[in-house]
Amino acid sequence: MTISVPLAESQAQVSDLFPTNGGDQGFGQLELMLLQLIGQLLMKYLSSYGGGSWSGGGTSQPYRQGSSTVPTISSNDAAQAVASDLEQRYGLTPTQAAGVLGNMQQESGMQCNVNQGGRRGAPNGDCSGGAGYGLAQWDGSRKAAEIEYARKHGLDPGSLQANIGYMNQELDGPYSKTIRDIKQTSTAGEAARVWERDFEQAGTPAMGNRIEYADAFLRKGL
Repeated sequence: MTISVPLAESQAQVSDLFPTNGGDQGFGQLELMLLQLIGQLLMKYLSSYGGGSWSGGGTSQPYRQGSSTVPTISSNDAAQAVASDLEQRYGLTPTQAAGVLGNMQQESGMQCNVNQGGRRGAPNGDCSGGAGYGLAQWDGSRKAAEIEYARKHGLDPGSLQANIGYMNQELDGPYSKTIRDIKQTSTAGEAARVWERDFEQAGTPAMGNRIEYADAFLRKGL
């Protein structure tokens, strides 16, 4: 992002900004020094934001759009790592994050390397549909994209880092509506419903299980 600060094109224009007390229309040395100082301070302030598109600061939007989706894992515990990522990267509350965890517990039992049906290990390679993989049990083209994400970043598709990183890639891109909607919720149950509707889109939601798991995670303090 480039911000231009217009400069006065003549002494007359600048002296209008800093008029002298007498009838002299010449530009005074004091006024010139003051204008230069203001300009320097302004440019120093603007440069502190750097270039690019900035999405905000603080806990509500603490990341830059277009930043790397590869996460720094804060814990080897999948639930703790996912919750921490969602809270720090997207500004979700613990209650909202619990709704996400409730969904992942229903989908995969919070296992990063599980194939649909329970076999753990590498993805089975079937991306035609009906063979989910990972925390969110990505299926079809989304499963293929998770595998490609891992390959691109030199990660194991079944690793916690690849799972969270690919989740971030989807949330920064085609599933960004999920974050906007889930931030409007106030209970773990509401958050679980929004995540299932916007992100999981399960064939058989079993919402009762998802909400029960979400409430349990919230009680644990994750």
